[in-house]
Amino acid sequence: MNNRSWVFVAAAAVCLVGATAYVRHASVRSETTSRGGEEPRFTWIDGVPTNRPGVFFSSTAPDRSFKKVAFVPLDDLNGPRYLASIRCDRVYFQGGKGLCLNVEESGLTFQQVAYLFDQNFVLHHRTRLTGAPSRVRISSDGTLGAITVFESGHSYAEAGFSTGTTLIDMTTGHTIGNLEEFHVERDGAGFKAVDFNFWGVTFIPGTRRFYATVATRGKQYLIEGDVDSRSARVIREGVECPSLSPDGRTLAFKKRVTASSFGVGWQVAVMDLTTFRETVLDAETRSVDDQVEWLDNDHVLYFYPSEAGNNVWTLNTNNREPPRVFLKEVYSAAVVRQ
Repeated sequence: MNNRSWVFVAAAAVCLVGATAYVRHASVRSETTSRGGEEPRFTWIDGVPTNRPGVFFSSTAPDRSFKKVAFVPLDDLNGPRYLASIRCDRVYFQGGKGLCLNVEESGLTFQQVAYLFDQNFVLHHRTRLTGAPSRVRISSDGTLGAITVFESGHSYAEAGFSTGTTLIDMTTGHTIGNLEEFHVERDGAGFKAVDFNFWGVTFIPGTRRFYATVATRGKQYLIEGDVDSRSARVIREGVECPSLSPDGRTLAFKKRVTASSFGVGWQVAVMDLTTFRETVLDAETRSVDDQVEWLDNDHVLYFYPSEAGNNVWTLNTNNREPPRVFLKEVYSAAVVRQ
């Protein structure tokens, strides 16, 4: 199976976790993964929630931790990893509230579902999804959520994919609306097409606004949207899966490169929101198909699968340092800063 195929399988079988600093101290047991070498140790969660900056993620270790929500403190990345019992194909958590997207087996069939969950990882508000989990985000204050699914089951590397993105009221669990229902403008005029696809939502802290990608006729556009007015405007072309930096000054995104017989490729890029200057982070030469996460204002994190391991890498936005492995056997890390 090639890398891009693995990414699609991961989108439907492994969870992406972004979370606030609510975890539980482990007090039951620890175990080591089944592979040799310097492998991460896992400690099962049992105890009282505590605040601690760290990284939440989905374990890809080939043991009983696989697909479970996991946490590692930022000040002890090589220490034990704390596990919850919750399993998700995509997960995010901010402001004391979480979203879990999961593919559940029911007899001979599978159901795609979404749950809200609280800081104790108790699941609430179960909702059926219309396709395989793709992306999920929550605003920093925990009031807004965004869910993207592959409605046709195709990955971004294939032609003809279809995505649907829905905004969620994280307080009630009710649907705010599908982005296809929003009024979009481009150059001051209405912008609408039957083949619209929306994905890659990132919320702007302290507001009810967001950035996202809309695609039509083979082109991808960055939009800025407003939840309350149910509207959005096109900012520029060529931006996919935006992710806003902690200080709100920079967008990281996927920059599409020339397609080949192997499919579409992407490079990580950043854009200054004051000048709109773009910089491709070509210190990373591999194709990165992920909505990146910010470690801090100068470093991004992203998942990259390979025969050497399914790891999360980090890259300095100064574009002068080579990428390095940040955490091993981890899928789609999300950083907790407070």
